[in-house]
Amino acid sequence: MAEAHLQHLWILLKQGDYQAFEVIYRQIYPIMYRYALRIIPGTSSADQSIQNVFVRIWESRERLSEVENPQAYLLSSLRRELLTEKKNASKLLYFSDNLPVFSYSPQDIKFQQENAQLCQKTIVVALNKLPERQREAIYLRFYEGLTLHEVADIMEVRGQSAQNFIYRGLITLRENVTLKEIMNRRLTRTSYVILIIFLLSGLLR
Repeated sequence: MAEAHLQHLWILLKQGDYQAFEVIYRQIYPIMYRYALRIIPGTSSADQSIQNVFVRIWESRERLSEVENPQAYLLSSLRRELLTEKKNASKLLYFSDNLPVFSYSPQDIKFQQENAQLCQKTIVVALNKLPERQREAIYLRFYEGLTLHEVADIMEVRGQSAQNFIYRGLITLRENVTLKEIMNRRLTRTSYVILIIFLLSGLLR
C-alpha cells in the first residue's frame, strides 16, 4: 500500500471512518502477523496480539497522533504488545530462558540456485545465531523495507543504535565460514555483503 494512501486512510480513521479502519486492517494484518510470529511463535497468540492492537486503535481513534508512517506505528504498537505478552509468560515459567525469541524460518529465505536448500538452511541458521536485536533490526529493514528511522522507532532505540544492529549483523553474516564456502569464493568482500542484502530482502527468488 502506498504510504501516502495509507496516511490518508489514517486521517479518515481518526475521523471515525470504519471503512478506512477495515482497509488498514486488511492491508497491514499480514505484515503484522509475520512480525508477530517471529517474536512469539504460535498463530493464536500472534493473532490475539494483533486484535488487541487494532481494538485499542479503534477505541482511541480520536486521540491518535499524526504519524508519518502508520505501518511503522502499528508495528511499534504490536511490538510493545508482544513484549508485554512475553513478560507475562515469563511469570509462568521457572526459567526465563524458555521464552521464545525473535527468529527466522526457512520460508523467509527464498531464492533459486544450485544447492538452494542447503543455502536456505545455512542462512537461516546464521541469522538465528545473531543477537536477537540484530535479527529483529535486519528483519524490519530488509524484509519489511522500513527506513532506519522507522526501525529505530519500532525498536524504541536511537537511529545510530538501529544502524549499528544492522551493520554488526551483516558483518557477522559476511564472516560466516559456512556461508563463505557456499557462496562464490570469487566475490569481493563488498559484493558478498551486497549479495547477503539481496538474500535478506528477498530479491533473489
